[in-house]
Amino acid sequence: MAWKRYEVDSYQVRITAQHTPGYDGLVAFIYLNWGGERRATLWFYEEGAEIRANAEIPREHFVEHYARFKAAQYAGCIDVLRYERPVYFYWDPDTLGAFLGTADEPVGDRESPAEPAAN
Repeated sequence: MAWKRYEVDSYQVRITAQHTPGYDGLVAFIYLNWGGERRATLWFYEEGAEIRANAEIPREHFVEHYARFKAAQYAGCIDVLRYERPVYFYWDPDTLGAFLGTADEPVGDRESPAEPAAN
């Protein structure tokens, strides 16, 4: 089966406090929403923590995707979600591989808060 691509409508961020029961080694997680539902969770683990495999979680009308990353990848994911449009979540149901990214974009489109204000 080929990679599937889902356009992300919105997201929610959770920064995990140390010693939070059930979240050992977890630094943060991001919920990704499309189609009016939470469809994916990006989990970010501290350096040296055991990182479980990506997973599919069956829900009543869809599958929720769990993609796991190192904490060092968190800033890049947040930047993509904040400054790019559109943003896609890519998933391979055969390998459980995952990406967060964009589609083709023109070079130098300057999607960032650093753009100079128009006068």
